[in-house]
Amino acid sequence: MTIILSSAVLVAVFYYSAGIVYAQDSYKVNNGAQQTIDKHGVCQKVNNTSGKDVFVPVKTATEWAEFRIHAPSNISGLSLLACSFSCGDNVTFTYKGVSVTYGTVSSQGECWMDRNLGASRVATAYNDSQAYGDLFQWGRLDDGHQTRTSGITGTLSSTDNPGHSNFISAITFPYDWRSPQNNNLWQGVSGTNNPCPSAWRIPTITELDTERASWSQQNYIGAYASPLKLTTGGRRILNGVIDEPNTTYTSLNMSTGNWGLWFTSSQASTNGNVRGYGLLVRCIKN
Repeated sequence: MTIILSSAVLVAVFYYSAGIVYAQDSYKVNNGAQQTIDKHGVCQKVNNTSGKDVFVPVKTATEWAEFRIHAPSNISGLSLLACSFSCGDNVTFTYKGVSVTYGTVSSQGECWMDRNLGASRVATAYNDSQAYGDLFQWGRLDDGHQTRTSGITGTLSSTDNPGHSNFISAITFPYDWRSPQNNNLWQGVSGTNNPCPSAWRIPTITELDTERASWSQQNYIGAYASPLKLTTGGRRILNGVIDEPNTTYTSLNMSTGNWGLWFTSSQASTNGNVRGYGLLVRCIKN
């Protein structure tokens, strides 16, 4: 373990070895690898040729700043590079309280994440359950409600943050988890409750429809054959039951409902949904 001292803070950088207890709220940068870290408003690429794996502490802005200031001069083979993102690079961010790394892919002039939010891998088939991911109610934040096995409550929320991880069963008109409704959620990279990482957002219905129009077939076969490898991950209907044959990817567009990209074994289109449904999310680069 290498300790980096400064007058402001003590920062620990943990090398990988058998039996060690790793620091939480950190990024692992393998020896010989480069990792993009975008935390607390500062993006840097950490290049590691030190001969050992390194854990970078980023729990607080101070820890991240101290690492950037002191680590390159204290650890031989460690350097920082400016971030210059290219589609195809990996993106590491915090999701459901843990660090995750997703790939990115280009399609129809846009850059997309290579999997749905919550998916454990890129799809290997249209019905690959490990690539389904989570099901978000429109406008809600990453608070755990999107987990397919989350609890269910019939109590609507009067605020943008319900303060719990339950799926809210909104079975009466206008079928929205929030009362009164708020049309301003999820709007862009700085939108309230945007579940995508920094510089990423929920796609518009136009962007989703452009993808659909490019498919070789207007069904789930065409969806999976596209560069995005979309899956039949289903949707969660108002009573909390998951309806797998009907798959819908959400968009940021709305009136009093939620527009999305919908497809089955025989057709594909964009259509309106209610905000109380849990739908799939695929983030797009702003």
